[in-house]
Amino acid sequence: MSYKELGGFDKLKKALFDFSQCLIIEEYYIPALKEKAIVLCLLNKIEEALEIISYCITKEPSATVYHNRGVMYFNIGMLDLAESDFQNALLIKPDNENSLIAISEIAKRKIK
Repeated sequence: MSYKELGGFDKLKKALFDFSQCLIIEEYYIPALKEKAIVLCLLNKIEEALEIISYCITKEPSATVYHNRGVMYFNIGMLDLAESDFQNALLIKPDNENSLIAISEIAKRKIK
């Protein structure tokens, strides 16, 4: 079970510490960077999370990473950037149900 599934501020702070320790060993270890970005997002450190997840996209683009960055943009109201990332996720994995749902939600918000 991952830290993000366990929830709780203290556990998220512990996860952040653990990922930071991992990154001391290998500074640009993409799997740890992706998880660190998610934890930062959950701790409302969106700017730092976006910086890290954007770096991950440049090194190892995937539907999941695009989707995760799209969620971050969505959560701060940057709907056009979020929609673009969800579209990129669908280009990589056309059956990405979460990205399809997110695009639908963005369309609903834009109509309002």
